[in-house]
Formats: sequence, C-alpha cells, structure tokens
Amino acid sequence: MARKRRDEGDNHPNDEDGAGRTRGGSAEGQLAASASALLFAARVVKWVAWLFAGVIALGILFVVLDANPHNGIASTIHGLAVALVAPFKNLFHPGDAKLTVAVNWGVALVFYLLVGWVIARVLRAVAARVAIGD
Repeated sequence: MARKRRDEGDNHPNDEDGAGRTRGGSAEGQLAASASALLFAARVVKWVAWLFAGVIALGILFVVLDANPHNGIASTIHGLAVALVAPFKNLFHPGDAKLTVAVNWGVALVFYLLVGWVIARVLRAVAARVAIGD
C-alpha cells in the first residue's frame, strides 16, 4: 500500500492553517497546559521560599547555639544564610550580637515566606483565570 506524502493534500492535524498557526491542540488543551504550567510555577516558588526560610532558620540556630565554624555543614549553611539575609543586615540593633542575628535574620525569614506566598497566590489566581478562559 502506497503512503501519501504530507505535502500532497493530506490534512494532518499538526499542519499549519491558513494563518500560519499550528492546529495540533485544541484551545482548551492549550489553556489547560498554560494553567498547569502556572500552577507548577506557583509550587516551585513556594518550595524555594520554604528552602530559603529553612536555610535562614538553620543559620540562626547555628549562630545562636555557637556551631563550630570549621564544620563543613555549619559553614556552608551559614554562608548561604548570610547571602540570603544581606539586605536585612543591621536592620535592628538590640545590643546582643546573637539577638541581633536572630531578629534581623528572622525578619528576612518572614519576608521570604511572605513574598513567596504572595507570588504563589498570584500565580494560582492567574492559573484559575486562564483555566476558565478569561
């Protein structure tokens, strides 16, 4: 049995229409895929915010409990936490060095969680609008 070539008038579902658009999927399918991608992005943002918060929380613990700075894990976590809390350095000066770290880094921790929550919430709201076709 001879096969037709696609350029010989065979209307394949993935061919381009007259306007140059691909007709591979329905509009509903494309909207569902977009909504799914937005929901995935919201989950990623939420997990990154929690990861940042966890690193900062461990950093606070390591400073307050005088972790060994020569320990590989403690120094790595501390270095990551310092990078994450840099914009919040010297925000408050309560007097005690450990309390200063706990307060300033705690503010950074809350900030990352709030910003992550807001961004994830916006992404989920946009996904809901996309899913219903607005």
